[in-house]
Amino acid sequence: KLGKNNFEIHIIGRGYDGLPHDLKKLLDRPSIRIRGFVESIDDDFLSADALLVPTPIKLGFRVRIVTGFAYGVTVVTHAANSINITEMIHEQNSLIGESGEDLANALIRIIKDKALQRKFENASRELFEKFFNAPVAVKQILRLFSHKFI
Repeated sequence: KLGKNNFEIHIIGRGYDGLPHDLKKLLDRPSIRIRGFVESIDDDFLSADALLVPTPIKLGFRVRIVTGFAYGVTVVTHAANSINITEMIHEQNSLIGESGEDLANALIRIIKDKALQRKFENASRELFEKFFNAPVAVKQILRLFSHKFI
């Protein structure tokens, strides 16, 4: 839908080597750059159109998503990742899908509509400021610990 050479995907992180061979073959194309571990993620978050976290595993709190919010990146993620980040709300501050097709369509929407992308970038940063920045997070942690030990 975007055209064969009208996009670029950067895959960052150490998990590439563990992917099944069939999936690695699908990722072998000029528009996809497998970068592995990067020392600093700052420039990537600052220049990205979106942070895609397609992991469908219900597994704890995804720090990379909150980091994306801190940078004001539009977050597109699988619904499994919203279970432990209940502050994420589909169409309000992130785009959440149930399938690969949902996620692809969400990416296409924000790439084709820069005003929509800016809306989600602003909402992303606002979400971080409201729930996850250091002063707010520390207060929440202290509140939880004070109830636990009283």
